[in-house]
Amino acid sequence: MSPAVAARVCGVKEADIVTAAQWWAESGNVLSLYCQGLNQSTSGTEKNAALIGLHLATAQIGKAGAGPFSLTGQPNAMGGREVGALANLLPAHRNLTNPAHRAEVAALWGIAQMPGQPGKTAVEMFEAIERGDIKAVWIACTNPAQSMPDLHRVHAALRKAECVVVQDAFEGGETLAFADIVLPATTWGEKSGTVTNSERRMTRISAALPPLAEARADWEIFCDAGRRLERVLHPSRASVMGYASVTDVWNAHCALTAGRDCDITGLTGDTLADVGPQQWPFALHEKGGAKRLYTDHRFQTESGRARFSAASYRGVAERTSVKFPLSLTTGRLRDQWHSMTRTGRAASLFGHESAPKVHLDANDMRRRSIVTGAWVRVSSTHGSVVVQAAAHDSVRSGQAYVPMHWGASFLSGKASVGVNGVLGSAFCPQSKQPELKHAAVSVTLVKTAWHLVAFVRVPSAQLESTRAALMAH
Repeated sequence: MSPAVAARVCGVKEADIVTAAQWWAESGNVLSLYCQGLNQSTSGTEKNAALIGLHLATAQIGKAGAGPFSLTGQPNAMGGREVGALANLLPAHRNLTNPAHRAEVAALWGIAQMPGQPGKTAVEMFEAIERGDIKAVWIACTNPAQSMPDLHRVHAALRKAECVVVQDAFEGGETLAFADIVLPATTWGEKSGTVTNSERRMTRISAALPPLAEARADWEIFCDAGRRLERVLHPSRASVMGYASVTDVWNAHCALTAGRDCDITGLTGDTLADVGPQQWPFALHEKGGAKRLYTDHRFQTESGRARFSAASYRGVAERTSVKFPLSLTTGRLRDQWHSMTRTGRAASLFGHESAPKVHLDANDMRRRSIVTGAWVRVSSTHGSVVVQAAAHDSVRSGQAYVPMHWGASFLSGKASVGVNGVLGSAFCPQSKQPELKHAAVSVTLVKTAWHLVAFVRVPSAQLESTRAALMAH
């Protein structure tokens, strides 16, 4: 793609692209910081590969102050990758489609074999529930009834499921309304375990408080359920879920990393608590972790050489049109977190933005006879939400921006399921990450005789009756 074409696609000046390239070429160190805009796209894998390829081609990797650096929004995101917490991954950066990797994990877990078919990723899972291919779903530490795209379909799938188990530390999340079974889990201050930050540094943490009431750690709940299933399905077989402590779980994970790029066999038992936070790899008999990777230009491929990936530009899944002329993107509010099941409980955190708003270009608002504070309907082919409009100089003409946090708990109306109900479920074919950062929408003025804004904190079981009472008046 030429700078001229890139300038038209990105909405920036061609000269600025040339200047950025010159800066990159002339700098001794280049660090790329990127957020979810690169990942949450139907071409997210290709976008990441392009950025990594640029760093590789210019030798801007494996040295201080250089490399592509993903600013993810999840605590312990790195740790989740190491343990294989995806439907198509296995622990210690193994691939489920690799027979040798499956055999290694099966041997370490003491089972005959691992299934060769990858599990369903998030969007695929709810599609399968909707079709009836999946009858039961167990949801732990997440709130898909607010955070998934195409929420009308997600809600329909949850209603159709024969059994929905929700394991969470907080009440009030939208997903709890669909639960047949609720399992109370401990929150961060009640947990012991290990977290890994973005520089591969592992830290052992200890619980500050005992669990409240019947709450238990996630691993205890999973192990208990697993042992009960084993007694029914394999009554004569020794349990593979026989972990009795956090240390047992940690040791099992360490064993799975032996010989891998994230080898931490040198940190079994309470070693990490004794020596303090360490970076992986930290293999057995080593004195310390690796401060920096790829300084020798050897990479995690069979040949040890890096691989480039060439791809042509692909636009967004949903193009704007006469009916839906604006490009909607979503993001975060400064003081809120994800679906606000925790931060939404703190009144002081609403000082920055106290109500759902769509941010628009002032000229776009003027053409639609919309003023700041007016109520508008943001609509797409998937659904709509009614929010207040606000002019903002960070939004260009033809664009709209709504924070992702606002779910059904904060938006009234029988048809409203939350902001993500406006977004489609198209996803990247490689990563399966949905395109949460774009939808083609229209924004129209809503004319009402009156309106009511109410913030009420009630138990989740009373949410619908409270909402109905407010709307009745």
